[in-house]
Amino acid sequence: MRLIRIINILLRRLSATLSGRLPITWLLALGFTGLMTLAVGTVFYVGAEETRRLTFELLAERGGQALAQVVRSVDGILNPVRRQLAMMTEAAAEGRVDLRDRDQITGLLVGSLSATPQIVGVGYVTASGVAYRATRGERDLKRIVLPGGDAIRRQLQTLAKSREPEWLPPVWSTVLQQTVVTLRVPVFDENNVFLGVIEAAVGVGEVSRSLAQSSNLNQQTAVILYDRDWVLAHPNLAKMEMTGSDSRPLPRLEEVGDPVLAGIWGKGKVPRGAFPVLLRQFDQEATLLNVEVGREDYVFLYREITRYGDKPWILGFYVKDEVVQEAFGSLQMVVMIGALVLVGSIGLSLVLARVIRRPIKDFAQASEAVEAGDFDAVPPLRRSPVREFDEGARSFNRMVEGLRERQKIRDLFGRFVPANVAARLLHDPSRLTLEGVRREVSVLFTDIYGFTALSESYPPEQIIPLLNRYLGIVCEIIAEEGGIVVDFIGDAVFALFGAPEFMADHPLCALRAARRIEAATTEFAETVRRKGIPFGYTRLGLNAGTVTVGNFGAADRLKYGAAGDAVNTAARIETANKALGTRLLAGNRIIELTGDTDCRPVGRVALRGRSEPVDLWEILPKGSGQDPWVLAYREAYESLMRGEGEARETLRILAEDRPEDQVIGWLLDASEVSAMPVLYLEND
Repeated sequence: MRLIRIINILLRRLSATLSGRLPITWLLALGFTGLMTLAVGTVFYVGAEETRRLTFELLAERGGQALAQVVRSVDGILNPVRRQLAMMTEAAAEGRVDLRDRDQITGLLVGSLSATPQIVGVGYVTASGVAYRATRGERDLKRIVLPGGDAIRRQLQTLAKSREPEWLPPVWSTVLQQTVVTLRVPVFDENNVFLGVIEAAVGVGEVSRSLAQSSNLNQQTAVILYDRDWVLAHPNLAKMEMTGSDSRPLPRLEEVGDPVLAGIWGKGKVPRGAFPVLLRQFDQEATLLNVEVGREDYVFLYREITRYGDKPWILGFYVKDEVVQEAFGSLQMVVMIGALVLVGSIGLSLVLARVIRRPIKDFAQASEAVEAGDFDAVPPLRRSPVREFDEGARSFNRMVEGLRERQKIRDLFGRFVPANVAARLLHDPSRLTLEGVRREVSVLFTDIYGFTALSESYPPEQIIPLLNRYLGIVCEIIAEEGGIVVDFIGDAVFALFGAPEFMADHPLCALRAARRIEAATTEFAETVRRKGIPFGYTRLGLNAGTVTVGNFGAADRLKYGAAGDAVNTAARIETANKALGTRLLAGNRIIELTGDTDCRPVGRVALRGRSEPVDLWEILPKGSGQDPWVLAYREAYESLMRGEGEARETLRILAEDRPEDQVIGWLLDASEVSAMPVLYLEND
């Protein structure tokens, strides 16, 4: 920019000296040099900034992945404990294990030690206060009558009311001679009678050994802190002899021989700049600190989690700042190369300006229009008798025409088009038919149960990020399965499979996408619910049929979409989930085209806007079509449709086994008044 100002000053002085008349050679030499300097300098600046941004993003992504690895390492130790205790309580609840029989108690507890190596001790405390304990290394089961009497029983009854697993704070175990964290789960028999609690202890030394391996592999020091001031796991603890007491089961930060850890809270500072902001794009719960210890600088990345007890666990790692700075070596190289290119370009432009005469005005005007993004306003460059200029003009005109086509495709489809489809359309825009065609496609509608009430109960700044994350999950799955997102209707999504490009297997792709969306959004909703926000589950409607696909809208605001009975029916099918208590329903055409057997018929349903009822199917998880209850239901349904009376008895038995199944309930009720029952949804 300073060079441009110098050139402008020289031009004004020369113009004044020559009464405003400059030789074209001088004008081109100075003007072309300025333009080249500006162009190359801009490219250099943009390239350097982009390299800097990408470097930050790479560091943030690696930091987020490394932090996630620490979290996965802890979850990999503690989650199997939760699953093992869930299987034990389930065995008691189903009557497969009698916890009133000491031999069966022994088998259950000792077996859990064999099945889950990270458990160092496991026990069962009856509702009356009698405890049975098995520890790793001991062969015999210990029976202990706990002191406390009524107080113990009242405590156990309180836990029974919660019915939820509970992680206890770390304690020093005199029996195991180590500090442990304990998971406690209430257990009930097949009659829902409270039997007691099962407890499993995990030694914190096991967590430290796992972190030590992670530190060795990734050249970082991973740590876990308990309530900020206590060290629950650290690579040094894996090499130290563990000691403790009831009052101090864990060492303090300064007691593990790590000066960086000892100075984290006192000397750690949250850095400013783009890096912490980018980091939160990869892990919104992560926090970054810069820690200075002596002459060394360190970067400490951590996340607080509360799923293992009332007090937060702080999971994180730190590395030397020089490791981070190594990533900027490529940026320095770009700066050096860019400076050399800039200097060389200036020198070359001075030489070329003496011999080149270019139609600068036409090119400048066209380039400004391209830069503004208004490709329709770009004037075609005129033909030139100079061969090189003529070839350049024709190439430029073809480029602008290609940009117009690509801009049209981007405006029509936005972001949510599969990458392979977008690449083919951009490569050959003639493959896209925009006038409107009749084609058989698969249509998918999704909706979040109870989202309107949720959005009215929570502030927008809390709900909108959740909804965006949710829609990102749905749209990514649709794109991966070859579909396109046509529209968002509040929290609902409207998607097509089989357009704009023909797909022979569009029903299979749509069905596979629907199953994946149902599973992924259920997991997302449960994660959000655990944080205290009652995020609803997703209801999906799937249908296939011949529709009109193409551009819809005003002349200056077109949008690609689809219209037809199959689209309207898919939307109604989605709303039918509410009345049937289901989450994923599909029309009969989907089942005909896919031959899918992991489903069940739910009956004939009268949808709003249709004169005749339609046959709907509930899509079940993959592989569940051969479950005994599904086979029994399908046989009873077919018998019911044939008018056979014994079908009602089978349905009645299924209703007793599955009282929450609304489909069985409405079939059973409706069959009392009609041999061919129809569910009417006039007010859906």
